[in-house]
Amino acid sequence: MALNRQMLIDAGETITGYTFNIAELLWESEQASGSNAAYLYPEGNKRLAMIGDAVSKLAILGDLRARNIPRGSMDSIVQRVVNNANLERVGRRNHIDDLVNRNPSQQGIVSPRIVADTVEAILGAVYLDSGNDIDCVRLVMARIGLWPQEQEQQLALL
Repeated sequence: MALNRQMLIDAGETITGYTFNIAELLWESEQASGSNAAYLYPEGNKRLAMIGDAVSKLAILGDLRARNIPRGSMDSIVQRVVNNANLERVGRRNHIDDLVNRNPSQQGIVSPRIVADTVEAILGAVYLDSGNDIDCVRLVMARIGLWPQEQEQQLALL
C-alpha cells in the first residue's frame, strides 16, 4: 500500500517524537531526488540534509566540549556518530527508510545514502521548525538513538 503525504508526515512525527508546526518541512525532509514532489523540491531533501549535518555536529560538539573532552577525541566521536554508515543504521532501525517519498523509477530497497540523507534532513527540518532550537534537535537525536547512546559508554573510556 502506498502511503500518502499525511500518512508519511504522521509517521515521521511518531518516529521522531516531535510535532511539527510547519509540516511542510517534514514533508520536504522525506523527499528523494526525483520524487513525485520534485516540482516543489527539485533537489529532494539535500538542502535540509546539509543543515541537519551541521546542526547534528554542533549538538554533539557542544555536549563534548561541556565535558572537557580533548579536541582530537571530539573529532573522532563526531565522525563515528554522523558518518553515513551509522546514519543509515539508525535510520533503518527507526524505519526512516519507510518514510522516503521515492523517485517513481526507484524500486525495492532505499539506498544507504538516501536513508542517511533523510536522517540528516529530518534533523534539519526539526532545527528550522523549532526556531533554530538545538535542544529540540538533541531530543530527536536521543529519541532515534543517534546521540547519546553507546557513545556515552565510549566517553567513559576516554
